[in-house]
Amino acid sequence: MILADIHGNIQAVSKLLSIIKKEQWLIDLILIAGDLPETTPISLMLQYILSHGNLSKSKYTKWVYKEGGRRIFVNKQIKSVKAILALLASLKAPIVYVPGNVDSYEAQKVLKSWTASEVHFLNAKVLKLGSLQIWGFGGTVFPPKRHKEPLCDMEFSPNDFSSQLNPLFKISTDTSSRTFNILLTHEPPAFCYKTDERTISGGSDELTKLIQYLKPNLVIFGHYHEFPLIKTQKDMIFINPGPLTRYYFALVEIKENLVTKSIKKMNSVAWDFKNMIYSTRFQQYKELRFTEF
Repeated sequence: MILADIHGNIQAVSKLLSIIKKEQWLIDLILIAGDLPETTPISLMLQYILSHGNLSKSKYTKWVYKEGGRRIFVNKQIKSVKAILALLASLKAPIVYVPGNVDSYEAQKVLKSWTASEVHFLNAKVLKLGSLQIWGFGGTVFPPKRHKEPLCDMEFSPNDFSSQLNPLFKISTDTSSRTFNILLTHEPPAFCYKTDERTISGGSDELTKLIQYLKPNLVIFGHYHEFPLIKTQKDMIFINPGPLTRYYFALVEIKENLVTKSIKKMNSVAWDFKNMIYSTRFQQYKELRFTEF
């Protein structure tokens, strides 16, 4: 099962578990492409609005990561991480996790030290689980068009992002036919997509270079809520499961040379604030392509 961008939505996680139980799916492994912790607690957002008279996304982000809102924000992130990991533990499946851009350093410590169930925290590391080889890398390149400096703990300048990615170019890899190779990241590789009005680009050129080097069978990422997708390019499968905070997830079944994959969309819980606040990030696109490999 592939998840991304949970953003502390415990209602969505609970709904997912009820569907898994109803459908009697056997989940052997959970891959999470970052942004598990709480990011939009309504009480903290209301406190910001009362203090500042408005709700600016960039200024709110700076306030909770670098200024007066951090202590309460971090406590809410930690609480949400513990609650979600406890819920997912009922599946009795290992979890492989890479940090997203919103993961505070304190929330990452909880993920790294979690012992109540099996959690593998990967960042510029490789993990072997049976016939699977999983490379993991977290964080994102910060968007200079929106603000002048990185705001979240796991947003980096292009140079810093590239230097932290370097260890994965040096790890010895098993490329035998018996191994199924997966690259799990939060940031996607470089891409562009077209809407009715314009062409939009994003992602990381350095991740594209890493994919050219590793040639994984499966590339998993999140971060861009706009386009849940399954796409095959150059014999590689790319999956963005979509944000679980908006009730999206993906399932993949690997049997020898046959890979079955699907994206699922659940009906949301009524009056789910997180589902509503993130609904504005969806866009309709006509075509999406990754940089050629």
